[in-house]
Amino acid sequence: MLSKFVYDPIKTKGTPTCLLQEGRKKVYTLWDDGRERVEEFDIMTDDLLVRRWRRDHKRQVNVQDTGEGWEYEIGEPPRRALALTETVLENVNNPVFFRKDTAADFVWRVRNITYPKATYDISADAKEQKIVIRTSNRKYFKKFDIPDLVRRGLPLDPAQLSWAHENYTLVITYKKPEVVIQDDKQAQKERAALKPSKPGDASQCAQQ
Repeated sequence: MLSKFVYDPIKTKGTPTCLLQEGRKKVYTLWDDGRERVEEFDIMTDDLLVRRWRRDHKRQVNVQDTGEGWEYEIGEPPRRALALTETVLENVNNPVFFRKDTAADFVWRVRNITYPKATYDISADAKEQKIVIRTSNRKYFKKFDIPDLVRRGLPLDPAQLSWAHENYTLVITYKKPEVVIQDDKQAQKERAALKPSKPGDASQCAQQ
């Protein structure tokens, strides 16, 4: 059974530090128990590009372990080296699964997946509270949850799920509940109040 995140940003507040770098506002949050979160936002649009976590005890949640202790909830992880050498990388033609939301929707993409549209079966598993991707040719299978719903104890609603396939990319969309949208707006206000440091300045962000 999938448990709620222990590192619940809705109920607990860490200490934020932020930095403007490479066209992004990077917000690093540290909790007293050593849990860490990094979020990266586009400076111009404030779109969330990356959310990754690092903690001592991994949980069964929808994040991708990069092999360096950081697990990606949102954004595309860097390609990992295989075996014992950094010169051998994952095949660039393999399917790549990652999440990149919009203001209104949770959105996941699977790139480099070339099967005809009729091959795919996208469903919501009510028992496990996960979204499931299947292909009739059994070449691809993935099951994943929505951490934002898990953190709030909200159930999956199959009616909010939709998908499309074009340009060798499978796009899965789930409409955000209103409570998530409002929480995002509040987080945006709090983020705007942070005073970012410049590269090379390790000073802590100050809440205005």
